Amino acid sequence: MMSALLLLVTCFGAIGEIFIGGWLFVALEAVGLFAFLILEFPRLARIAKVLALVCLAFVFYWVLAGQTDLALFKTALTRASFIVFFLTSLGFLQHTATRSALIKQAGEVLVHQPPGRRYFVLTFGSALLGMLLSLATLGLLGSMIGKEPAPARDSERSRVAETRRRRMILAILRGYSLVPMWSPISMVIVILGASNPDLNYVEFALRSGPLAVVLMLLGWGLDHISYKRRTTADAAPFPSLSKLGPVLLLVACVPFSAFVVASLIDRPMLQALLLCLPVISLGWTYVQKRKSADALSQTYKELSTGIIPSLPRLRSEIALVACSTILAVLITPLIDTEALAHAIIGLGSSSGLVLAALAWLVLITAVAGITPIFTVSVLATMLPTLDALQIEPVWINVMLVSVWSLVPSVSPISLPGRLAALAVGQAPLRVTLLWNGHFALISITLLSLVLVAFG
Repeated sequence: MMSALLLLVTCFGAIGEIFIGGWLFVALEAVGLFAFLILEFPRLARIAKVLALVCLAFVFYWVLAGQTDLALFKTALTRASFIVFFLTSLGFLQHTATRSALIKQAGEVLVHQPPGRRYFVLTFGSALLGMLLSLATLGLLGSMIGKEPAPARDSERSRVAETRRRRMILAILRGYSLVPMWSPISMVIVILGASNPDLNYVEFALRSGPLAVVLMLLGWGLDHISYKRRTTADAAPFPSLSKLGPVLLLVACVPFSAFVVASLIDRPMLQALLLCLPVISLGWTYVQKRKSADALSQTYKELSTGIIPSLPRLRSEIALVACSTILAVLITPLIDTEALAHAIIGLGSSSGLVLAALAWLVLITAVAGITPIFTVSVLATMLPTLDALQIEPVWINVMLVSVWSLVPSVSPISLPGRLAALAVGQAPLRVTLLWNGHFALISITLLSLVLVAFG
């Protein structure tokens, strides 16, 4: 419970820094965040521990070098705390969504569709649920795939059953991975927002959103031409897609609420969104309890004994993103960005070509084991400072969001890739690189062409 309270202290400091400012709120951010990391350090994932130690080493480097810059440290801490605020707010929504009968019903509808439209519905449905559930999408739909009857001993039927599982998990993994290209509540959006408080979500979503649809259709097309269509006689009727209507309304409620609040308080939509998520979550919890005579007290009980205590479960993600953000801020001043920009210009590279090359770099390093949280944080901080290249900020955001979205479906060490592999009983390397590698390769090539043409 102490860890949860420390997260709330960090969030309170972040809110105060956004609306009021001052060193008091920075102090709250520092106490809350660093105390949380110290308390949770033994339970962090190995990569999170390594990154935390590297971050600590950089802080000591700056201090011992006699280059202590309080403004720089404040920037690093404020950005990291803003992202912690996002993950905590998202934790409210995910806790409520994973306990919703409505969401479980939607999962059943998506999985039990006829073969002719199963991939299409699954990939778009996974993107829909991914906004509300995040990683829990893979757990929910993956478990439903796992509950399907075991393949018959007949070799042909066994092969067909295994093929069906493969197609279904790829549809889910691809749809889920592309969520950040259109959803305002994804981690990469908040990383970009922390680097640029004036981030215009709508401006780049109008570019990355249609590209996400193209990539989803690409996945459907690859599936369509890779497998023969078979006619099957199913005993039970297929569930109607109209049952997804309430989920669509919920998804639409999130950005609409943020837009209304942003207009009322005259703040960027991203900041308003983080304020809205806990309120939407509690409202949703109340609706789920409304049939109870004491629905209000039941909602409070769920908040105090369910939602808040569950917040530290994102400890490794919080450590990874917070430390990556701090490192990105501390590393950037060590890079001679002006000399780097002129060197790139000397090679005759256009801004679009630079963005395309960096997209490949992020993807390749992610497959090799370097978390995109770190590379994207560094690039989001550094690229806007390369004035000589005259790169449009909107295309920087499009590139970073798009390549971030491709990583989970192709990196064998990514958590989404591992969860997808677990759902079908396969090795992560097989599911991500062998099964999905061609999709990622074509997708990154299409992204590169778009960046070279318009970036």
